[in-house]
Amino acid sequence: MDEPSGAQELLIYGIAAAKAGHLDEARYYLRRVLRLQARPEQRAKALLWLAQVEDNPQAQRDFLEEACLLDPANYAIQRRLAVLKGQLAPDEVFDPEHPPAPEPPEAASQPLQMRRFVCPQCGGKMTFRAGGKTLSCRYCGYEMSLLKALQAGAMVQEQNFVVGMATAKGHVHPTGVRPFVCQGCGATFMVGQGTLSLTCPYCGTPHVAQQETAQQLVLPEAVVPFALSREEIRRKFFRWFDRAGLRGRVWRIRGLYLPAWTFDLGGEIGWSCYVESNNGMGRTERGLHLVYEDDILVPASHTLPGNLLLDAVTHFSTKEAVPYKEEFLVNWPAEVYDVSMSDASLVARRIALERAREFMRVRLRVLFGDPQNVQLNTGGLIIESFKLLLLPAWITRYRAQGKIYHVLIDGQSGEVHAQEPGNWLQRLWRRFQAG
Repeated sequence: MDEPSGAQELLIYGIAAAKAGHLDEARYYLRRVLRLQARPEQRAKALLWLAQVEDNPQAQRDFLEEACLLDPANYAIQRRLAVLKGQLAPDEVFDPEHPPAPEPPEAASQPLQMRRFVCPQCGGKMTFRAGGKTLSCRYCGYEMSLLKALQAGAMVQEQNFVVGMATAKGHVHPTGVRPFVCQGCGATFMVGQGTLSLTCPYCGTPHVAQQETAQQLVLPEAVVPFALSREEIRRKFFRWFDRAGLRGRVWRIRGLYLPAWTFDLGGEIGWSCYVESNNGMGRTERGLHLVYEDDILVPASHTLPGNLLLDAVTHFSTKEAVPYKEEFLVNWPAEVYDVSMSDASLVARRIALERAREFMRVRLRVLFGDPQNVQLNTGGLIIESFKLLLLPAWITRYRAQGKIYHVLIDGQSGEVHAQEPGNWLQRLWRRFQAG
């Protein structure tokens, strides 16, 4: 048999030897990969496997940290490094080569929705419209073509990011909570201990029943407390209502905590573009844009209309968040999340990508004038951490022109976010008439 020479061939031999338990042979081939001009992802994979055949913990850590620098988006490397640092228990890691025992026959017989499309704007489920070439979100109305959805990574397997993160909060819901369910609109809430009844903030139904069985839920890690009283919120709302030139019945304003996922993203986005020279010749320019996004907020509920909730949540400040305690729910119910962390992560990635795209649009124009065919590679964009957060909000509705419109008032700043009748010209005219 010929001695392997290329980096990929050496890597294959090294991994095969490691899996077969031939550790010295594995080290020989994998170290040869590092001495060649191998691609960064090949070097990272060689380092990952060297860490697995190495006995010295410090050497393992050195290999994995170097691999992380070469391939920061490789979750396999991150998981092993987290285990080595004691940040993740080995029994919490999902091992695809040793999956858990199969489900009982009665569970396995139920149909599984293995693939689905997630709205990149609000995290809702997208469905095909007539013709099968366009997808539409049932919550916020966002539409995109099937091709665009595939290019944007909107098609996911259930829990794909959950398994990728491989943390207890990712693939195991650790806490049993007995939530309250509104019999009027179906909204689900967590409440403080001893709360026996509740008026639903959404529909005003005064009878809220407690579920017979507990749900396994991720509890919030932090909460942004209410900063304004009910009377202050009332004044701010009716001041806005008058300035908007609106007339009609207004429902009672009620307070609650809204769930939201918050993500920290880092890594890099590769870019390339085509630049024409004055002599008619052209060239391709390439580079990297470093990314760090702190606390990107994504709504974790679909009870309110999608666009209204998206607009409101992005205006909250997380700097005033404090560690969650159940005492915060004594006077205020907290809605239970119905958008999973894995689905919300796709929205966070889209937000980070749009911010990077806008920055690069300006930056590349400064550097190259009028670059053509700008391409971005998001393979190096990674989600570094996440948490569930509760945001303070006041909810009400009003009737105008025979229809009901929803209002969300920021419990932190008092800013009003509302649906309004008519188009933007009609809304502008009402404000002009109201003075």
